[in-house]
Amino acid sequence: MKLELNEEKTKIVDARKESFDFLGFTIRYDKDVYGAKRRYWNIVPSRKSQKKIRRNLDVCLKSYGHSPSTILLKDMNSKIRGWLNYYEIPGIS
Repeated sequence: MKLELNEEKTKIVDARKESFDFLGFTIRYDKDVYGAKRRYWNIVPSRKSQKKIRRNLDVCLKSYGHSPSTILLKDMNSKIRGWLNYYEIPGIS
């Protein structure tokens, strides 16, 4: 396939010591929130992805002006649903 690595973006990371972003997710090895002496993998949408969806929704809100709310909500719901479906990790609640 003759793929080439982007040397600026490619790096080796010790994921147990530092978080990293990959495909719109931030992956980090966190301490237990309840104080137990165990750690777990925390996978969440990256800040960049969160900013992007907020900006997208802001543009959507401004473009509808004084249109009926039902039309606006239908469009916004589809954008939000798509974003949530992408970031859903099946089997994790």
